[in-house]
Amino acid sequence: MTVSVHQTGQLTGTLSGRGHDQLRIVVLTDAVPPHLPPELQDLARPVYDPDGHLCDWRLDLAHAEQPVRPEDFQRFIAWRARYAAERYLGERALITALLDWAAHRCDVSTLQVLRLDHARVDYHRALEMSRQLAQTRQYLERHAATGYGLYAPGSRRAIRGFIPGDAPATVLGLGGAAMTLTADGLTLRHGGSQTPVLGWRVQESTVTIRTPDGEQPVTASDAARLVRMVGRQAPEIEVRQCPVNDLVAPLLSFGKEAADLAGTAHNGLYLYSS
Repeated sequence: MTVSVHQTGQLTGTLSGRGHDQLRIVVLTDAVPPHLPPELQDLARPVYDPDGHLCDWRLDLAHAEQPVRPEDFQRFIAWRARYAAERYLGERALITALLDWAAHRCDVSTLQVLRLDHARVDYHRALEMSRQLAQTRQYLERHAATGYGLYAPGSRRAIRGFIPGDAPATVLGLGGAAMTLTADGLTLRHGGSQTPVLGWRVQESTVTIRTPDGEQPVTASDAARLVRMVGRQAPEIEVRQCPVNDLVAPLLSFGKEAADLAGTAHNGLYLYSS
């Protein structure tokens, strides 16, 4: 999702700013090569930790002299896999919502590092992260915690997920319009009205939301733009209540896997967002 400033105001809400960043975790399984191989020259840039030590190489698509060919991308991935294992954890807003929700329900003290833009975690804390992720999963299962996911029709995988907090929260706001979240689901607020949203459909320049009372066109430009952005520009969205475990599965599964690997290898891990 691309977040930009509208001429009538600034975007607000949990998905504004860096809320839509994707969080990733990297475990170094071998020494980071000090130089790129000849075939990858000018395709990647070095990454340094806060102490100035080389800790990774990443593709630098923004400054590539020409578009990166698929075979070059695959070659880089294969080369990097020799020294690093990378896993996707989820969207920042979703992970932050989980940490907020879990703060007074289970121990997520070490997991607070996930709030940072980037961080290095030593292997002792990585093992503690693994333990807390396992306990969080068990708590979610035991208490049947539910959130809301945005799904394409017929899909079993959410495009985006939300975890309600103890108070209503603005998912995304612009001008006089806002998409808000409560334990009852998503609501679109604009023009003095508040409408529960069960899904929507986007056709060219028309946005139609599905409500408990039927379908309604969204005529306000700010509100229509918000709906598109919240749904990642998908042509049709269904809002479904679902287990929180499903929404944060990448964090609970891939995050624990990476933390276990870091602890076993005594190498620690790196967290970053993009």
